[in-house]
Amino acid sequence: MKHLLCVLAFLLLGLGLAPSSHANDEKAEPEALSLEDILNLKTNLASGKALTTRESPAVITILSREEIQAVGARDMIDVLMLVPGFNFCSDVWGLVGLSFRGFYGIGEKVMVDGAPWDERLYGNLGFGNHFPVQQIERVEIIRGPGSVLYGGQAEFAVVNIVMQHGAEIDGVSVAVSDGETGNTFGHRNLNASVGKKFSKDFSIYASTFVGYSHRSDQNYTDNSGISYQMAPNSAINSLFAQLGADYKDASLRLIVDHYVNMERDQYGYSLPYAISDTFDTYDLNAKYPVHITPNFTLTPKVELSRQYPWRVDDMTLDSAGNATESKIRLDQVTANLSGNYALADFLHLTAGLEYYWDTADYDLLADNVVALAPTSDVVLNFHDTSVFAEALWENPYVNVTLGGRYEQHSQAGSSFVPRLVLTHTFDKFHFKAMVDKAYRPPMIEALRISPNILPENALSTELEVGYMFSPKFFVSANVFDLSLANAVIYQFDATGAHYVNAGNTETQGFELEGKYRDSWGFLTANYSFYRVAASDITNSLPVDYNSGNLFGSNTMLGLPQHKITAAGSFKVWNRLSVGPTLIWMSTRTGYSGLDSNQNPIPVIMPPAILLHIFAHYDDLFIKGLSLGAGIYNLANTANAFGMGYSSLGKPALPDLSREYLFQLAYRYQFGSGS
Repeated sequence: MKHLLCVLAFLLLGLGLAPSSHANDEKAEPEALSLEDILNLKTNLASGKALTTRESPAVITILSREEIQAVGARDMIDVLMLVPGFNFCSDVWGLVGLSFRGFYGIGEKVMVDGAPWDERLYGNLGFGNHFPVQQIERVEIIRGPGSVLYGGQAEFAVVNIVMQHGAEIDGVSVAVSDGETGNTFGHRNLNASVGKKFSKDFSIYASTFVGYSHRSDQNYTDNSGISYQMAPNSAINSLFAQLGADYKDASLRLIVDHYVNMERDQYGYSLPYAISDTFDTYDLNAKYPVHITPNFTLTPKVELSRQYPWRVDDMTLDSAGNATESKIRLDQVTANLSGNYALADFLHLTAGLEYYWDTADYDLLADNVVALAPTSDVVLNFHDTSVFAEALWENPYVNVTLGGRYEQHSQAGSSFVPRLVLTHTFDKFHFKAMVDKAYRPPMIEALRISPNILPENALSTELEVGYMFSPKFFVSANVFDLSLANAVIYQFDATGAHYVNAGNTETQGFELEGKYRDSWGFLTANYSFYRVAASDITNSLPVDYNSGNLFGSNTMLGLPQHKITAAGSFKVWNRLSVGPTLIWMSTRTGYSGLDSNQNPIPVIMPPAILLHIFAHYDDLFIKGLSLGAGIYNLANTANAFGMGYSSLGKPALPDLSREYLFQLAYRYQFGSGS
């Protein structure tokens, strides 16, 4: 029975090869964009003025809805693994988080429709069936710092998940999927959306996503040698709902995100049974651009955000069965006023100011909630003010982007970060030279435990070149040097738990990417490499604590030095397409437990190959009905998420084994004649 759904799906896909009876009655499909058209689409992700990805003053990646759906991405892990420089590591308490260019857990700002989504207590964001990929319009990525425009959390990279709104939905859509492994289910999801475009200017929408999945179906062995089956102990339950309206460039939206991560692995020693770590976010935001003149636009934005991160209920800490509960509420109010002014055809200015107020309410229902939490109720308040400005000067020789941001935090002090970017496009060739300073203020828990902690500082130097060999084929390459100073590090010693500004780390590397697109589909391939040029942050390095030497070659814990990704979509017949994905990762370092001296036992994980294949058929029997079937981890590779830092020799968390997935979706478009 475990493979039945997948077999049935492929049979139905075969039946669908026959021309459908309504084919001649359909409206003509819009002509697919060429690769040249796609590269010439404009975005203001990295600048106040909308520019193409080749012109933008940053290394930009944009993944379209078409690309995400064509390869059958199950969640944002599948999506971001397609992008050069990105990878994933495990953390404590069963969490899996994002890494970039050798750095784990710091400096990657993830947003949903421009709203920050990292939790503010420690700065984490859990991945794994968290966001509804079926409802994503595109994913916009800055592969580099974005502090000038996006503030402190954008220290190394920016990821903006743009959801479908009323104009894109303009109808009703429902999608269900079921993925089965050899031991349990992998992903079981329900997506539902409704949107109405009343005019070219006004639309409304509502959507929901309910997901059930498992982090893994394999056995996990903790640092003391205790093993358990992860299938019932690593369940992930997700609820993501949206309600919004758009009028011209103005918007109002409410997002509710409920993410429950079941785990037993804790900090290294496993618990006797699984507990739930819950992350709740409620976000209400609005913006209203005002066009003062044809050349000057002023945009006020307001955002209200409430989070309940790391909520623990009925947690057993020891063999005596001492139970504890915690509920920490984080409220943030943000006001932003920005202006865009075209002083001339060749000179554009972006400037603004931002203010936010943070409140952290530690409502503790029992003592010893987690290792770092206080033992009584605490209420903390912080506020932060920043001003930023950026100018773009376009000229026949080289375009110059010059900007900076000054931020004053009520407790952590001030930061100033400038940036200078030179870009130019010569017909088929382009180049970019970028120097960015960036920063990251301490998170709330660090400020509570260590009130004198200061912000981190980073410096990024990067070069990118690209060449369009034809309207169908494009290649780009970039080299980078990324250094982190004044890093915020957690330490636990004889004096207790505290955070310190200690250590500097520098990574260097390069990334290559090629894109090909034709009438039959598309193919994208990329290669990522990084090396640790210097580091004195030992808990992120592969240290053999018995000898004091490193056992990895210029790498960080848990992260491969090399990554190759290839993904595409091929139209094989009528409305049937097949999307293969290949991901290869080199060896990764980590630990497998503790030895008799209570030192972590070094381990080198072998290279991993992940092969996925997804088949998709549109308008199966009736218009709007689509069927998908996929096999993920086709080779059944024993992949695992390595720890991004040393925690009592905590071993890597296993990934899912081979998964067979079946997906059925229906979309009814208003006014389409369906």
